[in-house]
Parts: sequence; C-alpha cells; structure tokens
Amino acid sequence: MCVEVTERAMSLAGKHESPSRGGVGANRRLQEMLRLMCEERGAQFYRAQTKYLGDNGAMIAYTGKLMLESGSSLPIASSQIKPSFRADDVEVT
Repeated sequence: MCVEVTERAMSLAGKHESPSRGGVGANRRLQEMLRLMCEERGAQFYRAQTKYLGDNGAMIAYTGKLMLESGSSLPIASSQIKPSFRADDVEVT
C-alpha cells in the first residue's frame, strides 16, 4: 500500500524521485519495493542512513540541513502550523 500511494503521488506531482522516510522507511522490504518501483518508473530512490529513519526529529533536522545546503530556507514567521496543510501543495526543490 505504501508503494502504491508513493507511486500515485509521484505521478500526480510529476516527480522523479522518492526518499525513504519515517520509521517505516527503515523496513528493508519496503525499501526494496520502493527501489523497484522507482526503477520501473525511471525515477531515483534515495535511502537515508538507518540512523535517521527511526527518529522523526533527526529526520526533520537532516531534511533541514539538506534544504539549507541547497539554498532553500524559510523565515520563522512563515513556518506556522497549517491545520489544512496538503502535502501536494508543497514545492519540492
């Protein structure tokens, strides 16, 4: 189910890459299924180091590090919680 939802999201968003994420991202079988799906779509699969997959705080910090290194930042005033937030409205750089 996770792979199907990920593939659908990639298709709808026009994306060609998928990272492993969340605690469930440490599951080796899921990683393999995502890698195969990405291969079939001609997409890239990125696997974070296992030490970053079990703790959401560490994953958020690591994502922030990668975003900062790529030149992406967000002012604190713009980083409020949005209850009606939709992940498909996020611009992925």
